[in-house]
Amino acid sequence: GNWQGRELRVNSAGELLRIDGGDIDLQVAAVMAGLFFDEGDKKRQIIGGLAPVGTINEFKVDLIRSAEMGWALDGIAAGFDGVGLGAYQQLPAIAGFSGRLVVVKDQGWLSIDATDLNVAALELFPAAMGFDRVSAQIDWRRIGTGLTVNWQELAIKNSHLSLTSRGNVTLSEGHSPVLRTVVGVDQFDLAQLGRYLPTKVIPAGVVRWLNGALVSGRLVNTGMIWNGRIAEYPYTQDPDVEGLFVVNGEVEDALLNYVPGRHQR
Repeated sequence: GNWQGRELRVNSAGELLRIDGGDIDLQVAAVMAGLFFDEGDKKRQIIGGLAPVGTINEFKVDLIRSAEMGWALDGIAAGFDGVGLGAYQQLPAIAGFSGRLVVVKDQGWLSIDATDLNVAALELFPAAMGFDRVSAQIDWRRIGTGLTVNWQELAIKNSHLSLTSRGNVTLSEGHSPVLRTVVGVDQFDLAQLGRYLPTKVIPAGVVRWLNGALVSGRLVNTGMIWNGRIAEYPYTQDPDVEGLFVVNGEVEDALLNYVPGRHQR
């Protein structure tokens, strides 16, 4: 049949509803998905909170129904183009996401290949961050109320930043996320540092000093290791007990305003 000019096929067998179609507007898909859940169902609340926009293509969705749980997502596979999601709980808002998603019950896989991507993680950073190109391979698994997200081959580029990363983050209800990651920075414009400082966890005085002190320069051939609970940063105890945050690298042509009114190269 036709769905706003695009093909959509729906097959139902017993307690399984299978949707197999072409392209569809994500706002329309969210409304359709919400119809399968009761007003107070957490899944419906999540869909509403994410407020998705954009286009999904080549999508396949399986929903199963039980007397105890009602309708539940059994699996999904879809491509995404220009997708935007609102911030929800500890998840950041994004705009301009493109890639491919596969979800089976409580686990999933995500391949990202996006240009002009914007991310707003306002629980950590002062403003949204824009990137010319982002690519990554991501997988996750939910166990109980916890969620672990792993990423490999993450590459981020814009006019003043080029980095790669691998790692994972564990999200638990009622607890600060635990981050374990290794980051490599090919080049970074130090004058832009303020855009990337997690100001919600770094003391305000440190943020002010860094923003004013790093006048210019480039960070090159740099590596970072972060292993610990985000809310407990900066770590002052034994790294095996509290956490570890280490940065090693090279600085070129830096101008440091370490005392107001003075410049030191």
